[in-house]
Amino acid sequence: MREKQQVAREQERQRHRTMESYCQDVLKRQQEFEQKEEVLQELNMFPQLDDEATRKAYYKEFRKVVEYSDVILEVLDARDPLGCRCFQMEETVLRAEGNKKLVLVLNKIDLVPKEIVEKWLEYLLNELPTVAFKASTQHHQVKNLTRCKVPVDQASESLLKSRA
Repeated sequence: MREKQQVAREQERQRHRTMESYCQDVLKRQQEFEQKEEVLQELNMFPQLDDEATRKAYYKEFRKVVEYSDVILEVLDARDPLGCRCFQMEETVLRAEGNKKLVLVLNKIDLVPKEIVEKWLEYLLNELPTVAFKASTQHHQVKNLTRCKVPVDQASESLLKSRA
């Protein structure tokens, strides 16, 4: 087996020793490289156009949503709330005409210890209205989703700041 490999290597060396075979090999490799380069350029060209078009379409839809909405919900993962936050989106919503409201929804609180959820809620409530929400969609969510029975004009300041 080893002798066959050595013979094959020697034949390869002999083939490259002549100038003509060397030039043919270089031309062949150059053509292969150019073909691969053309294919790569074609592949790279389309995603860039697609990404730009997708980005523009997404932003256009986002502006429509903000324009037609009174309240925007930003869903944050309780495991990494700051990593999920989009401060540019928040700024856009808060600067939009029409007195838009932004509410943070802290989702998947059942996957994080209660003490940590409480600290995140305290932190986020200092910035924006925040609601805690479990990842499961079972009947336990009813108390989080019910309306407060007190009219806004009669509500105390502490009730308005609370999660009730």
